[in-house]
Amino acid sequence: MRTTHRRLVAGTAAAVLLLGGGVVTGAQLLPDAGAVDRPSTGMGMGMGMGSAMPGMAGSADAMFAVQMAVHHESAVQMARLAQQRAQRPEVRQLARDIQRTQTAEIAQLRAAATRLGADPDAPAGGMGSGMAAGMDSATDLAEVPDEQFDRVFLEAMIPHHQMGVHMARMVQRAGSDRQIAAMAAEMVRVQTDEIALMQRWLDQQ
Repeated sequence: MRTTHRRLVAGTAAAVLLLGGGVVTGAQLLPDAGAVDRPSTGMGMGMGMGSAMPGMAGSADAMFAVQMAVHHESAVQMARLAQQRAQRPEVRQLARDIQRTQTAEIAQLRAAATRLGADPDAPAGGMGSGMAAGMDSATDLAEVPDEQFDRVFLEAMIPHHQMGVHMARMVQRAGSDRQIAAMAAEMVRVQTDEIALMQRWLDQQ
């Protein structure tokens, strides 16, 4: 079980870090990105949004739209499983909220990517690896015993949300598209609240 838990958390971290093929550091995307709060996962959180990829416009806004949609897809996958497996009704409700909110945002992000000249389905080596890591995380989550599921789900979803907040704050500073900025602000608000809620539940265990 300990091995499965380590693999799950590592897979979640890989999914949120390998979102962009040839990655660039946060400092390359934002010269002062070191000032941005980063989640602490024991891995190199300096990686920010990916470098330009085939079929993707080079703007921070376009890259964010494509990469956050991928990031959301892994959260939705985990949330679907939690709705079936979580023992506590409040955790199942949170999972439903995550699936509903982020599924809607995926559609909005994909539309924004197209509007900004990016292909939301553009293949990219590192992004493919990130998606595979996300699917591995969901598979590992499925292996967790029922009595431990809620804790392991929360411990995986918190850093996933933290990286989402980090990405959203970066595009708020680096981007220029008003729609993307509004979406990023809402993501920061909602996911910050959910992080606090999940951490409170963990602290109560």
